[in-house]
Amino acid sequence: MRRTRALRGSALIAIATVVLLVLTACGSRVDPATVQTLAGGGGSGVGAPGAGEPGAVPGDAAAPGEPGDPGSAGGAPGDPAAGGSDGPGAGEGAGSDSDGSGGSGASGSGGPPSGGGANAPGGGGQAAPCTGLRNTTGITDDTIRLGNAADVSGPVPGIFASAQEATRAYIAFFNSRSDLCGRKLELVTADSRSDNGANEAAARQFCSQVFAAVGSMSAFDAGGASSTQNCGLPDLRAVAVDPARNACRTCFSAQAVNSAIVPRSVPRYFARKYPDSVKRAATLYVNAGAAPVNARSQAEAWRRNGVNVIYEAPIDTSEFNYAPYVQELKNRGVTWVQYVGPYQFAVRLAQAMQQQSYKPDLYVLDVTGYDPRYVESGGSAVEGTRLWVPVARFERPQDN
Repeated sequence: MRRTRALRGSALIAIATVVLLVLTACGSRVDPATVQTLAGGGGSGVGAPGAGEPGAVPGDAAAPGEPGDPGSAGGAPGDPAAGGSDGPGAGEGAGSDSDGSGGSGASGSGGPPSGGGANAPGGGGQAAPCTGLRNTTGITDDTIRLGNAADVSGPVPGIFASAQEATRAYIAFFNSRSDLCGRKLELVTADSRSDNGANEAAARQFCSQVFAAVGSMSAFDAGGASSTQNCGLPDLRAVAVDPARNACRTCFSAQAVNSAIVPRSVPRYFARKYPDSVKRAATLYVNAGAAPVNARSQAEAWRRNGVNVIYEAPIDTSEFNYAPYVQELKNRGVTWVQYVGPYQFAVRLAQAMQQQSYKPDLYVLDVTGYDPRYVESGGSAVEGTRLWVPVARFERPQDN
């Protein structure tokens, strides 16, 4: 097992580079301890002290309306900390004007910014030798097997099927024009079904069959996190959402959603632009997966930055009658509503609000609502929804 771990850890950086489309060679050998340090063991995340540790409480936040400064909104005792830096969000952050409209971006009127200096990508580097790449679990003389586990079926069918489709498409693209030291890539798929048990089964399968997991995405990714680390499997995910997966020392994520870090630019934007509406706010969320812990963290961050959340409520995935929740919002005089969960359920809530002739000043979703199907399925009920997106959008390459 020790030898298998060393071999997997040694080529982790090579496989990560494949996913990022900049691989030039294979076979580097890296000590497993170094790999664990790269996974976060040697420091904290961006934006707040203690951000690398789920549940750590960062320092106090600045008062609402103050200019952005380094720091975060700390969480309440017993909950994962809700904090974060003034990163890109709704109306603030890089490439945005103070009124919430997109700014011109650092690159001006031209295309995406290009880097310079000694480490700038030029494609002319000398390839490393293949002598360090040896056959091991998932690697034969002609194949490197990679795994992908994504929520394809479950309460919301197809919710993360695109993560698996994208991985499959890239492997087909790569194999059509290249190889790794004479080896082609092969994908082994698993359906995590929005279920911790299914994620655990996928992890055990991958530990015995593949060299690394690539592009996986699940709302229940706590399942299998320990097994993945224990067998030394590199897990290069599309997104990690649960603190248990973030704590996995062999797991890396293109976008790690750390519940201990919340962009405070988001609540500050709403507090500044809609000061009356945020006096009576509510956070509702799907009662499944990582949504509860992330929703509670957000609600605490909102409170510390000017959005007065007076009502929080989980909604089970099996619940189809949203009328009682809407009635509670009306009874409490809520004027700002955020929903955390799949856009399909956000549509249900919006439709229930429309049916009861209740329209808050603001209905807010996170990036999960950034999908044309939300508009198509919601129709007039979702008109006016506000979304906050913590990443640069493909539609604005000048900001990316």
